[in-house]
Amino acid sequence: WSQPVWNPYASFDTGTASSHSQAVQGTATNYLRGPANYSKLSSEEQSLVGAARWPDDAPGLNISNKSNTQDNKKYCKSLYKASRIAGGSIASGQINSFNDLWQKATQWRLSRISSGDASKGDFAAERMPNTRFVTSLRR
Repeated sequence: WSQPVWNPYASFDTGTASSHSQAVQGTATNYLRGPANYSKLSSEEQSLVGAARWPDDAPGLNISNKSNTQDNKKYCKSLYKASRIAGGSIASGQINSFNDLWQKATQWRLSRISSGDASKGDFAAERMPNTRFVTSLRR
């Protein structure tokens, strides 16, 4: 694989380069290599990818570090695996735009939330290009 090249004219919403005369025409796949064939992370490191870490007994909050719980490790390993699959899909051209990637990430996240969870609607909300997308925070 050649080294990825930064294309300042690429659009994250369409995945294609602009018509600017200096821009290289083509999709974002011309710039993204995808994941390495083999991970250098140990199983334990994989289980901490994306884990929210809080100081133990954060002052004024009823939150403590839960990154080592089995449920959290299972969630994080799933995130790690899904991100590697998405990287491969970008490299192979199956994902061609940020919107495609967002849809895949949304599908993965929704598959991890139980049907009765109040946050399911927040994650199912459609992302509108060129707008600020905010997921509400819940206790």
